[in-house]
Amino acid sequence: MPDSPASLRLCSWNIHLGIELERVLTTVRSAQHFRDLDLLLLQESSVREHQTDACRIATQLGPSYHALQRNVDRLQGRTRGLALVWNSAAFELLSADLLPLPHLKGSTLARRHRYWLHPLRLRPRAALVVEGLASGMKVRLYVIHLSPVGFIFQTEQMATILRDAAHREPCDLLIVAGDFNSLRLDRRRWAAWFDARQAESFVNASQDVAWTFRSPSLPLRQKLDHALIRGDTAMVCTAHCPELAGSDHLPLFVSVRL
Repeated sequence: MPDSPASLRLCSWNIHLGIELERVLTTVRSAQHFRDLDLLLLQESSVREHQTDACRIATQLGPSYHALQRNVDRLQGRTRGLALVWNSAAFELLSADLLPLPHLKGSTLARRHRYWLHPLRLRPRAALVVEGLASGMKVRLYVIHLSPVGFIFQTEQMATILRDAAHREPCDLLIVAGDFNSLRLDRRRWAAWFDARQAESFVNASQDVAWTFRSPSLPLRQKLDHALIRGDTAMVCTAHCPELAGSDHLPLFVSVRL
């Protein structure tokens, strides 16, 4: 691994089943924001012509980029998966697996919380857990896409992720990023939840980002995408969310310096 300063540049992007994949590929190829990116965390990455969207995106980024995708389910007739694209010059992949998240059938939610969620027929969810090395650090990533509704249910899924992280071998840098589906109507409860995580030494890296999602049918913007980061040393995190084409979500870029 290169002996560079301890830093990491990552992006999390829900690419909306790759419905506008050609625009995604054009954006990745041409936008300066993606130059020299270390990690790209994808949600709703799909498959077409026996090739994953993640692999197609890696090809656009350059010969040093590789891709791994784990398919979770199907939606609107399309495969839906979680993926990681990484620059092999900056990140060495060690392992990857899927962590199942609570589903209503096995949830510990109180009956009053489950009652109104059952008719929605929510699909099972999972988190992609990746471990690797970057700048001499052991890095653990959770690429996540939470349930689309139900704050209590969503935070139960997040609790599963954080318990899993606590029970694994220690790492130098823990990153939990992706589509939290943190709807505006729950913004106060989400703000309190993030405050509680900061008390546990997490940095809410995307705190200053105003919005990440634009409704295709309504003049509505929401902040659905986030990045939580915890390191074993002091760090500085910055984030921005440029208005780039390809999805109803904007790509969330995060820089971490230790």
